[in-house]
Amino acid sequence: KDNEINQIMSIYGYSKKYNVVDSFQGLKTIKELKTFLPEMEHKLFRHLKADIKRNGMNDPILCIRTSSGHQLVIEGHTRLRAALELKLKYFPTKEISNDFKDLDDIKLWMIEHQFQRRNLSSVEKLTISFKSKETIERRAKENLMKAGKSAPVNEKIDTNSEIAKIAGVSRSTAVRYNNVIKNASEKVKQKMLKGELSISGASKTIKESHKKQQRISPENKTPEIQPLMTYEEGIESLSKGKIEALVTLKDRKQIDAFNSRQIGKFGFYVLQSQSHETSDKRSLGGYEELVSYGK
Repeated sequence: KDNEINQIMSIYGYSKKYNVVDSFQGLKTIKELKTFLPEMEHKLFRHLKADIKRNGMNDPILCIRTSSGHQLVIEGHTRLRAALELKLKYFPTKEISNDFKDLDDIKLWMIEHQFQRRNLSSVEKLTISFKSKETIERRAKENLMKAGKSAPVNEKIDTNSEIAKIAGVSRSTAVRYNNVIKNASEKVKQKMLKGELSISGASKTIKESHKKQQRISPENKTPEIQPLMTYEEGIESLSKGKIEALVTLKDRKQIDAFNSRQIGKFGFYVLQSQSHETSDKRSLGGYEELVSYGK
């Protein structure tokens, strides 16, 4: 009965209503925060649970007091789960007084706090940071609006740059990680996530795969011209790792100076048209070549 009651309880805060997942000794958890960070592996959780049973809980579970008076857990969800399963009568808790404006503020704090209290690898930091992609994009846009005195923001947010700042890595590392997650084989992704392969090493496997396809595919000899691609889309392809460089040229004929290998990896934006306004986009070896002129 207690579990059924807990499932339908709700907690009010930040002008929204959230369902309570756990309610134990005054502490409450909500799904939006409990499932935000990657869950601890089953084997590690068993070790944590055994250690808490033997030695007690050393680190307190952190919570905040909501406007409705509830103690909302913001750090220590896994330890609370262990306490629930062990039916502990006492464990340390600590209420913090940070002035969080909304749930996004709490989520970003949770990420930063994880980085502070644990010695994480670049892969682990990026895995956690990319989980908050929507939160980071939304917050970055809000900051731009504040800088522009609440003026509408039309420019795109560079998600990779924002995530790189949170994770404390270079933008190029964030781009390579994202490219691996999107384009690498499941085997390569798992090896990278387990720390058996570096981000750079995993990224190279994608390039090698494209080169192999380029050598064996007869279609790559005569790339087919496709519809218009804008300069902005070229920037987006660059940020996503689909092309390695975006080259701006004055005349389309200058593309002939590049060899086929460069054409397969670079995007080209031509400023002027020879005779008419048009654009085309080619696909070569899995990479996109941007050819846009008549601007």
